[in-house]
Amino acid sequence: MDGMSDKSDESQPKPQDAAAARERQRLIGRRLQSFFDDTIQEGVPDEFSKLLDQLDEAEQKRAGEDSETEVADPARESGTSGGSR
Repeated sequence: MDGMSDKSDESQPKPQDAAAARERQRLIGRRLQSFFDDTIQEGVPDEFSKLLDQLDEAEQKRAGEDSETEVADPARESGTSGGSR
């Protein structure tokens, strides 16, 4: 059974490996943050913002039409489809 405990010990990262991995992750995080910090501060361009607003309006309109269609569709209410006899 000692062989089994050796295998489980190998699967566990060594404390210094885990600490080194955390430090690498912190370094990567700091570099990514500094790289994208300027981009975050730029904000959303007006044209893009208008496009997002139009998309929101279209989705809301479509959602309203879908809910009206579900109520007005008798085939859905009866559980039958138009294609079967």
